[in-house]
Amino acid sequence: SFEWNVISYMSVVLQAALNPSLRILPANVGVDARDRYDAKRLHRYVNVPAWVARELPAIVPHLSLIKIDVDDFNEAALESLLALPKVGAAAADARRRPVVKYEWYQRARNEGCGAESQRLWATAAKLGYEVHAGDGT
Repeated sequence: SFEWNVISYMSVVLQAALNPSLRILPANVGVDARDRYDAKRLHRYVNVPAWVARELPAIVPHLSLIKIDVDDFNEAALESLLALPKVGAAAADARRRPVVKYEWYQRARNEGCGAESQRLWATAAKLGYEVHAGDGT
């Protein structure tokens, strides 16, 4: 679970502690197409495939869910998932790749499916994913 907001990150840490059988691995970083640090906002951003390969290479064959909180229309961050190696079950069957939970920015939900949202959905389709929307607010 990639969560750059410290309060939300602590919630994920608590959920991981309360549910050890789920094997949740929280990371207090944002997600982008490339690794970078935003000194103005004091946020670190990572490219998911590069970060996982570097920090947790042993989990790649077992990766089943990726939760990303970008709070923006960041199709570049979503598109970077194309670089996730196809190993384990995903090597034999692309339908077995990790589920991606990608939060749709609140402003977009309020405004409806405009051009920015359409680009995000097109990126998901390019990755071979189906888009299913739900609102937890």
